[in-house]
Amino acid sequence: RPMSWLVVATAFVSAALAFAVEPLVAKLLLPTFGGSAAVWTTSLVFFQAALLAGYAWAHLTLRWLGVRRHAVVQVVLAALPLVVLAVALPGGTAPPAGIPTALWLFGLLAIIVGLPFVVLSTSGPTMQRWFASLAVRGRTQPYRLYAASNAGSLLGLLAYPVLIEPNLDLAEQARWWSLGFAAFVVLTVGAAIAVRRSGRDDTSAPAPAGDGGPVPGEPAPGDSAPGDQASGEPAPGARSRL
Repeated sequence: RPMSWLVVATAFVSAALAFAVEPLVAKLLLPTFGGSAAVWTTSLVFFQAALLAGYAWAHLTLRWLGVRRHAVVQVVLAALPLVVLAVALPGGTAPPAGIPTALWLFGLLAIIVGLPFVVLSTSGPTMQRWFASLAVRGRTQPYRLYAASNAGSLLGLLAYPVLIEPNLDLAEQARWWSLGFAAFVVLTVGAAIAVRRSGRDDTSAPAPAGDGGPVPGEPAPGDSAPGDQASGEPAPGARSRL
């Protein structure tokens, strides 16, 4: 059976890390830049731009390479931040005279967290595509992937003010976040191995079962089932919707 649970776990961890690092970075910047509207807006633009860059990278590379070759590229990309991973303020943080604060802050954010945040941003669409490539029609439901991603996002948002900030100083927060990123890389490697072994570029065709015959319990090609005339699969029940 394809190890789709690795993809689900990777989506969960990446979402939690992405949402937890934003308040961590804000805590780092607050003493120097304050909490003015200009600082807030610049930070918002930076994280939205990094998110969009991650989505664009995932979309284009998956389209050009297909899931099996893309798995190798994604592992290399995920491992790159480990070389320079250090969520901390570099020297000379305050903007020098003559340089707009917004421009300086944007560049500073790129240095502090730009690469790891872009990598985490690629994970959402990447894991969706990998999950689809591993799914066995009629056996694997996609809802757990979205539930895991949303749960990770909420966990990252809530854990920082409730658990992380009251109990850890900034150095410890950055250290634990870096360890979490390393765990994300390990999960990405595991998911990539599963995709390399069992992933399909054509997700419209069901994965073969056993000797290559139809999957037991699934409609034959051309048949249809109540609730989903296009795919031949039944509509999700109350438990799946929940």
